[in-house]
Amino acid sequence: MRLIGQLSTPHPVAARAPRSALLARAVLIAIATGACTQTPSRSTIGPAGGVIASEDDGFTMVLWPGALGGYEDFEVVQTSEAPESFGAAYRVTPNLALGIDAEIILRGNLPMPTSLARVGALSEGAGDWRSLPLDPQGIDANDGTVRGHDGQISLYYAMLDGGDIGGTDTIGMDTSSTTDDPTSDSGDPTGPPVSFAADVQPILDESCSVPSSCHGISAAGSLDLETNAYENLVGVAAHVDGSLVRVIAGNSDDSLLMNKLDFAPPPNGGLPMPTGGMLPAPPIELIRAWIDQGCPP
Repeated sequence: MRLIGQLSTPHPVAARAPRSALLARAVLIAIATGACTQTPSRSTIGPAGGVIASEDDGFTMVLWPGALGGYEDFEVVQTSEAPESFGAAYRVTPNLALGIDAEIILRGNLPMPTSLARVGALSEGAGDWRSLPLDPQGIDANDGTVRGHDGQISLYYAMLDGGDIGGTDTIGMDTSSTTDDPTSDSGDPTGPPVSFAADVQPILDESCSVPSSCHGISAAGSLDLETNAYENLVGVAAHVDGSLVRVIAGNSDDSLLMNKLDFAPPPNGGLPMPTGGMLPAPPIELIRAWIDQGCPP
């Protein structure tokens, strides 16, 4: 049985260091060597978060503080019951919705080119694999790992080869290298065009600027996202530290807004946002694509 660590951090916005330490521990688990067995790994994990890994070290799941509302008994085991996949498949129970996306790490021989590696998930009753959104720098060819995140614990996880196995329920994938969609732009790694008015502003309206949120009338941090949101974001220095820029057109990695949405702000960047918990993966990736496309209005 695996030895599983738990966090003492009571809430995901409390500090960045414990979150980083937990992910570092998870990656170390994921890249460790070990004989392949089919003995289930079991652990009880609660609101403080924790890590569980398969006995063969091919699968690791990180549950962040705040992901669970109570204590749950988890089990993970390599299985041959799942549909065909590029890498070994793993069955995980229980299957439940999370308050914060779980980190899913798979280790094994990566497909070639390695950029095609994806974390596949399959829910009970679903017809085929779906591809989870990749974490930033989610593919590590040296360690043979690929990392994604899932807002609901699925029944099966496995490594996929560019999403070739799977139907129309894939999410968060870069399909620009495929030829199935004649309208796809193979030269644009960020996918279809995204505009602020049509795509980003509705996300901000729903999550950040409604009366009960921080950046409407109250304008926390002098950031009003209800009126003139575009002008208040793009190329504007952060209120919390003038050396930081809220949104840098074409550079999501160094944009403070993106760092906050990823729940990984710099030490001088204030708290993650939204304060009620991380947004689901699709709107986060949409905002990331908008920034990397140069912030079209």
